[in-house]
Amino acid sequence: MTWYFTYGQSGTQPFYGGWTEVTADTRAKAVELFREVHDDTSSGYVNCAGIYSDEEFRQTNMPTEGNYDYRCVETIRRWKGVAEREYTLSYLCLRFREYMDFTQAHLAKVCNIDRTTLWKIEKGGKVTKRIEKNVRKIVERVLDF
Repeated sequence: MTWYFTYGQSGTQPFYGGWTEVTADTRAKAVELFREVHDDTSSGYVNCAGIYSDEEFRQTNMPTEGNYDYRCVETIRRWKGVAEREYTLSYLCLRFREYMDFTQAHLAKVCNIDRTTLWKIEKGGKVTKRIEKNVRKIVERVLDF
């Protein structure tokens, strides 16, 4: 099951807007896994704005509208007993544009893709594995992820 840990505008949370998708069987296991990656800011308080089940999340406007201009920023799952985190391509592209002060057209040119494809990536859409691999390679190199 997927659990959604959302972020607000607080400067104390790991991200500004968007959400983290955690794969776990129960809410308690999802919270435990989330805490392995993101420490609590205050004892006993999970470092996010809200936690939603898949069903609860779909009832909000976030799946279509995003959350403070961001969508899913990372995924967390347990892999071979360890918490594994991966930043989403949409988050990396938006961070790259902020960091480099690039327009969408600039980043599309650097990544050798058209602006429509980049827009699709930034909105969390699916692209071919080849495009994803090439864009991720360029963006992660600059951001030093």
